[in-house]
Amino acid sequence: MTVRRLSAEKRRGQLIAAAIASIARYGLKGCSINAITNAAGVSRGLIHHYFRSKDELLAEAYGALGESMMDVMQRIANEEGQTAVGRLHAVIRAAFVPPVSSATNASAWLAFWHAARNDPRLRAINRRIYADYRDLMTKLVRDAASELGSEVDVAEVVSTLVSLMDGAWIELAIDSDSNTPEASSLAYVRLIMEH
Repeated sequence: MTVRRLSAEKRRGQLIAAAIASIARYGLKGCSINAITNAAGVSRGLIHHYFRSKDELLAEAYGALGESMMDVMQRIANEEGQTAVGRLHAVIRAAFVPPVSSATNASAWLAFWHAARNDPRLRAINRRIYADYRDLMTKLVRDAASELGSEVDVAEVVSTLVSLMDGAWIELAIDSDSNTPEASSLAYVRLIMEH
């Protein structure tokens, strides 16, 4: 890869990060090209150099946000030296603390969730992110149940756990002073695995 190519990738990343920050601050409707360029400290023309439209930039920002969160959780899930139950608990905890659950990420994520209801492009990205998320949680739950000798309906546990964690995420995004929102997810896992 050339220095120029790395510079282009870095610049695209900078614009995507600025878009995420702008969405977190203004919402998707209020997020303008000017807000993004101001946050990135670049000229308006630079966005059009890297992205065909604002919608393309926003779609890439959603994909990048989901991938960055998944990368953190996947890395934690693959750490050596932990039990299967320990890995599951570590991934659940990671979902509720920075860098996954920062104020910016939570606000931007909620804006994207809302928009994905009516935007087929964002909905497709959401489905891809959640397919990866459910795959990770399925492996973690299956491994933890096996380690504990628990017979559980893995698909049902994962579906409920993901919904529970999403609800806790919404609570955290609305009220950042929420008391340890991951506690309910962890309590659910203990209850299911122990019975």
